[in-house]
Amino acid sequence: MTNDIIGKTAFGIDFGLLRNPSNKKTNETSVNEDDEVSHFLEQHIRCTNSLKMGLNGSFSIILGIVVPILQEPFRQLLRRIPGTVDHRINVANSTLRDKMDGIVAKRESESSNRRGSKDFLSVLLNVREAKGGALKDLITPDYVSGITYEHLIAGSMTTSFTLTATIYLVAKHRTVEEKLLEEIDGFGWHDAVPSPIDLVERFPYLDQLGIQEIKLSLIHLYRRFVFRCSPELEEPPELEHGMVHEFKHGIKLRVIKRAFT
Repeated sequence: MTNDIIGKTAFGIDFGLLRNPSNKKTNETSVNEDDEVSHFLEQHIRCTNSLKMGLNGSFSIILGIVVPILQEPFRQLLRRIPGTVDHRINVANSTLRDKMDGIVAKRESESSNRRGSKDFLSVLLNVREAKGGALKDLITPDYVSGITYEHLIAGSMTTSFTLTATIYLVAKHRTVEEKLLEEIDGFGWHDAVPSPIDLVERFPYLDQLGIQEIKLSLIHLYRRFVFRCSPELEEPPELEHGMVHEFKHGIKLRVIKRAFT
């Protein structure tokens, strides 16, 4: 869910993770047009899920917690030894970096298609080419690749946790959900994109919930869906504390599409 939203803002691509299988077939053509980006997202999700920074992570990370000065020397050594977690991380990073470079190169060659696009990658490339390319020496392709990937993954785990926890709590309190929907629907047509000023001034109830960092994500979701707790949901949800917080057994919710969307 979070990757779907961040993917849209980072690349301007609807990956369709929130669609049901029948709808995915209908939109197969649009997904195929951005096959490279879709493969990158799949690889990113696999790496995020398999290389979590818990105490079951790489030896160099664990060692770095205990003796920080030894982390980098051991990381450099272990990344060269097949079978180690550090080696897997290195391979995953190399794969993602190559895919990201390919995406940037392809999008850079499609300048006419980028005009008017508001996703992060398109905006950054448009800025790079503005004023006769005066900023090309400053905003290099490597810089574009790196900062776009950072935009995709920055806080993805903590954002995912916060977003999941918020949706779960809203599902448990219908009066909160009603006020939330009233404010979001009151903004305007469900395809209208709130400006930065709108996000500050037009959603006071969302501000009261103390969820500033995921406000746009919640607007995007609750315009289209409401959520109900599944009978299979563990109550109360058990937390697992590591380098990142997560729900030990996940949060099981039923996603209900709103009638007017």
